[in-house]
Amino acid sequence: MKDETDKALKDIAKGAGFAFAGIMISKVLGYSYRLIIARLGPEDYGILSIALAIFNFLGIIAVLGMPQAIQRYVSFYKERKQESKILGIVRYCLRLTFSFGVIIALILFILSDWIAVSIFHEQKLSLLIKIIAVIIPLDGIRSIFINLCKAYKYLLPEIYIRNIGENFIKVVFTIIFLSLGLGLLGATLAYAVAVIFTVILSYIFVKKVYKFRSEKQPEYERRVWLHYSIPLLINHFLLLILLWMDTFMLGIFRSSGEVGIYNAASPTAQLIYVFPLALLSLFLPVLSSLYSKNDTKALHSCYASVTKWIFVVNLYSLIVLTYFAREILTLLFGKIYETGFIVLIILVSGYFIYHLSLPANNILMIIEKTRLVFIISLIGATLNIILNYLLIPKYGILGAGIATGLSVLIMGIMNFIFVYKILHLNPIRKSYIKSIIACLIVLGLFMLSNKIGNNNIIMIITIISGFLVYGLILLALKVLDKEDLIILNYMEKGVFNKITKILKKLI
Repeated sequence: MKDETDKALKDIAKGAGFAFAGIMISKVLGYSYRLIIARLGPEDYGILSIALAIFNFLGIIAVLGMPQAIQRYVSFYKERKQESKILGIVRYCLRLTFSFGVIIALILFILSDWIAVSIFHEQKLSLLIKIIAVIIPLDGIRSIFINLCKAYKYLLPEIYIRNIGENFIKVVFTIIFLSLGLGLLGATLAYAVAVIFTVILSYIFVKKVYKFRSEKQPEYERRVWLHYSIPLLINHFLLLILLWMDTFMLGIFRSSGEVGIYNAASPTAQLIYVFPLALLSLFLPVLSSLYSKNDTKALHSCYASVTKWIFVVNLYSLIVLTYFAREILTLLFGKIYETGFIVLIILVSGYFIYHLSLPANNILMIIEKTRLVFIISLIGATLNIILNYLLIPKYGILGAGIATGLSVLIMGIMNFIFVYKILHLNPIRKSYIKSIIACLIVLGLFMLSNKIGNNNIIMIITIISGFLVYGLILLALKVLDKEDLIILNYMEKGVFNKITKILKKLI
């Protein structure tokens, strides 16, 4: 069991190291795109945020949960050497995803004027919707290609294409189009160009691990795949409500300027997702392999280790984003956006618990409890819609923050409860208390820094110093164990090796 656990943790950590390097570069570039648009003012930034919310919302619906089915079943079939079933699911997912994406794109294109004027009261939004409609089917194909690579534990496409390539192209073309005086239209065109380029790149990458032409006859298990993917589709639809309903309702009930301010706070709060996203990049396929071998002890051990790492890293992020909320928004987006600092505090607190529960959510998918995942998301989404409807008209962005923060908090708690109830898996360890003690000491350091001065340079030095102090305290309190060192060792190799390779190509 120990050998299986170590091997699984090495796979997860190696993938996390690669992913973390890509995600960090992605966040820098992605934030650069937002910062450039934010300088156009909260109103234009708000209109673009609504357009991107529509794209993300319908883009997830268009893929029908198939990217996750590809990742789960290809890794499962590969373990059992069932190549004809791999061929079958890939062909089926590509055809279904593209066809449904085209249908959604046509409907959205036709209704763009009505959506812009009658629902969001912004005529400028109409052209933006038409542009994003065109790229919805292409985005679906790209998702299938990237998740097919992940099923083969090949993470480079996601790093180079989705994390780096897309954001780099967006930034470059946004700067070009804005310099040509295209404004908001230019920012949207840059987004579309980035998607088109990365679809081509994803096809080039996927051919390295998968041969589309085969002499074997494809074997289809449509019922099995749909039984798995449809609940996930509905689940993702509900998660999109959690992610974007606040933006939609702010656009409907309040002004696009408030949408802009809220969309400075919201993505900043979601920075806490960076480390979990990296660590979970190979969690699903690796633990699916363990589950297929009925190795529940190794599965439990990996689950506990990954959850612990998310807690330890994100606890420091939580302290930073709550204590320096006003200063961070002002530094990144400008003085006009600082009014969203309370929203940032509320959102990051809710996201902390939810992202901590993501390994538990993945466990439920691995054991094929997708209906239960759906129920959790349904409760969260329903609560989110009700609270947004009740709070936004009166309290604006504060109401939206409370609605989303409370909804994701409850969902996170439910993820933990159901995994414990079904498998009796409890990831909580005594080391969590030690991590909290370390963060409280660092919080005292932050308070002392305020007496020295309150400017951006001091804040940045304090955050870096606090991170080093936090790490030293964790070592002194012996928070890390042998399994944690496996993760740290392989992540370090992945991060530094990958950053070096990326920088060599860029320079």
